[in-house]
Amino acid sequence: MTKELTQERRQSSAPANTPFAGYGPAVIRPSSAAASFSSGPHLDSNGVASVIHDAARIANWDHVLQLCESHPEAASYAGRDGWTALHHACSRRCPRADVVEALIRAYPEALLQEEEKSWLPLHYACRFKAPREAVYLLLYMFPDSGRIAVET
Repeated sequence: MTKELTQERRQSSAPANTPFAGYGPAVIRPSSAAASFSSGPHLDSNGVASVIHDAARIANWDHVLQLCESHPEAASYAGRDGWTALHHACSRRCPRADVVEALIRAYPEALLQEEEKSWLPLHYACRFKAPREAVYLLLYMFPDSGRIAVET
């Protein structure tokens, strides 16, 4: 072991009973996803901001609900892959029916919006076992859309 590494081990603040005992503090570098999120919301070709999409992507349900009430037009944002905030809520098993309902009310067209693999939010809700209340809202909040989604 080099002299520098030995000195670094002595200056460590890690507890003695951990595998990292004797080493200096960890350096955590942000991932590219975190770096792109911290740069602020993106705008689509219509000038719609990605704020609700970004909050749903990181499962910040309180923020999604707040934004659906204050900026419902932002629920129409779809990423390059075609995912809307509703896709993210369904794939992340959003435990709050009020959030799913707010997303649907803000942008009901998302119920039938396909992403790059031609999956609807309902497909993700079923695949990732979203709560029953969320699936119920996807099917019955707008019955015509729910019926079309099932037939797809």
